[in-house]
Amino acid sequence: EVVDQADAEKLDHERLTAKYNLARTLYFHAALLGKDDPFGKTFYERAAEAFGELQLEYGDTLLAYEGQVLMGMAYQALGQTDDALDASDACIGLKDTFGPDEPMPPSTIQVIAWGTQEKIQLLTELKRFDDAIRTADDFLKTVKGADAPGVQQDLIVLLARMEAEVAKGDSVAANKTAQILDKRSPNSYFGARGREILGNLAAGGGASIDTKNLLKIAQSQAAKGDYEQAIVLANKAVAATRTADKPGDEITDVFMLIGSCDWRLGRFDGAAVAYD
Repeated sequence: EVVDQADAEKLDHERLTAKYNLARTLYFHAALLGKDDPFGKTFYERAAEAFGELQLEYGDTLLAYEGQVLMGMAYQALGQTDDALDASDACIGLKDTFGPDEPMPPSTIQVIAWGTQEKIQLLTELKRFDDAIRTADDFLKTVKGADAPGVQQDLIVLLARMEAEVAKGDSVAANKTAQILDKRSPNSYFGARGREILGNLAAGGGASIDTKNLLKIAQSQAAKGDYEQAIVLANKAVAATRTADKPGDEITDVFMLIGSCDWRLGRFDGAAVAYD
């Protein structure tokens, strides 16, 4: 009887996995065809229906919650944004199955972060910026352990929040979030995107950044091959040095960077002046 129970559980898990994989395959088939293709639309509808059936039958499993994210993405492709938001909320609701101080497994946090990210991005696309930012802040406040080493799913949500802040035109908030991303994960895409936003804000006069960080952002832009933007930021670093109470030693590196960028752009006279 024990063996029979174990076999039954194994078969049920295999059935769950098979249903999830079928729905997932339908979704990615639709994505390959595109929403403007009649067959793509049909496959999106079939995928949403399949994920809905998965939720009804296996609603308490992690795969079913993960399926809600893909279900929401299918609804979004179909233009059914309210249904898409509801699906994201169903995924995010996974956090409510845990007590206030109950630890969540990293795999659970990852799924909730994914659902939160998709919801923030859709709300941003719908120009519901305040709702997008509130969604991010709720995750950061209530999902314990998201910022733990080896997990760091809060970075995904912070990135989405920063994009919402930029789209809203809130340069002060975007500047703060970008600095968090750069500080927390300087060698990843999160830090690189944070520096890119800081650079854009600084170039547009929308952020107050010290010489050291301006130099770092300018160096990042130069490494990407955007020498013009790097020079703009480096010149702002020069200006920041001139107005600083205690100018740092970065000014030499700033002029070296300007000279290097001018040289790569073929502006040899400008490079010579910078090097001097």
